[in-house]
Amino acid sequence: KDYNESYVYIELTGIAARELGDTHTLTVGDTVFGSFSALSYAKDVLTDGSSADTLADTAAALYRYYEAAEVFFG
Repeated sequence: KDYNESYVYIELTGIAARELGDTHTLTVGDTVFGSFSALSYAKDVLTDGSSADTLADTAAALYRYYEAAEVFFG
C-alpha cells in the first residue's frame, strides 16, 4: 500500500507469536531494501530513547511475548 512519497506501508498478517523474530526480505523489482521482522519496529522504539513511555512499554511487552513463545514452543 502506498503511504506517501517517502514511506511505504506493508502489512503481513497471521504471524504466529514464535515467528515474530523471523526475518523477511523486502524486494521491489530488482531492488533489495533490507531484511525486517515484526520485531524491527519494537527494536527501533526501544533503542530510540525518545519514544513515549507507553509506546516503549508496549514494544517491550511485545518482545517479552515473543520470548515467552520461544520458550513455550521450544
